[in-house]
Amino acid sequence: MRVPFASLRTLAIVTGSLLLLYLLFYLFLIWPMAQQVALKREDVRNKQKAFQARGFPADAAFLESLLADKSRDYDWLKTRWQDINTLANAGFLKRITAKYGSLPQFMSQISRLDYQEEYSRIERDLGRYNLQLAEEVLGLGENTVAPDIAPLMVQLWTLENAVKTALQEQLVPVTVTYTPKKVPEKTDPANPAPAKPITAPLTAADLSLLPARQYVLNPADTRAFLHEYPLRLRLRGPLQNFCNFLVKIAYLPSDNATSEKPFLPVSRMEIHSLPPDAGGDNRELIEVELECSTFFVYPQVKPEPPAPAAAKAPEQLKPVVEKAVKPAGSP
Repeated sequence: MRVPFASLRTLAIVTGSLLLLYLLFYLFLIWPMAQQVALKREDVRNKQKAFQARGFPADAAFLESLLADKSRDYDWLKTRWQDINTLANAGFLKRITAKYGSLPQFMSQISRLDYQEEYSRIERDLGRYNLQLAEEVLGLGENTVAPDIAPLMVQLWTLENAVKTALQEQLVPVTVTYTPKKVPEKTDPANPAPAKPITAPLTAADLSLLPARQYVLNPADTRAFLHEYPLRLRLRGPLQNFCNFLVKIAYLPSDNATSEKPFLPVSRMEIHSLPPDAGGDNRELIEVELECSTFFVYPQVKPEPPAPAAAKAPEQLKPVVEKAVKPAGSP
């Protein structure tokens, strides 16, 4: 029995269509999935080799437990980092937000005029206690210049917090004599010629702002994550008052961070007993030379744009010592 030609042609067309559909199905569905499977197999083999090279066992339960432990460690470190931010900036954040709005705006809006006004204010406040500031002793003056004004302002606030806390406990900074770098001249309006310059030594409070220190996690880091501003001062007063002073500056994490309580940990201390005078009034007095510091964490983001005019309102820490800021007029 002969098959009609039309039936053979129909069979050929159907067979060809099925083959074409299979080819398209393979090219657009099976082959891409096969490629993905091959890539995933290669990735699995690479990960297995990497795990074996690092000494990790091919145990899913163990790896899940290890991941959970590392996640808890990360959460703990993140919490501690937030505590460091709060603790380090607590002594300054209240006044920064009151005047500038936020820490990034403080970094972008602070000016040299702000620093000079703050220096004059602190100098007047301490002058009421007969305390004189001298650039030659303090290491910082009203006309000090620096490429970044924010650290100068933080150093001023460090000085103010330490001295005012000491004065609250009736501890008086010891005075020291110094020779001014630029000796002032007395002039007489009736006589244009300047009088003989003053050559006698002057006195000022023995307060010194030491060079700032920066802390990095890795030696290759270009930006420090924590800044320390040390202060050296000599105080005189009763022993019990000095103990109260230490308690006040020993900032504890349980304290209220919004109270602007100073955080001034002491790194060095020397205590000397004073010899009694004829009346015996200073038998309990001591003289202490100590070095304390404040810490500051600068924002890790770009400063925010200024507010509108109408809206006034890793591994061991490795310190890197910055160069001391040169006062204006120094050689």
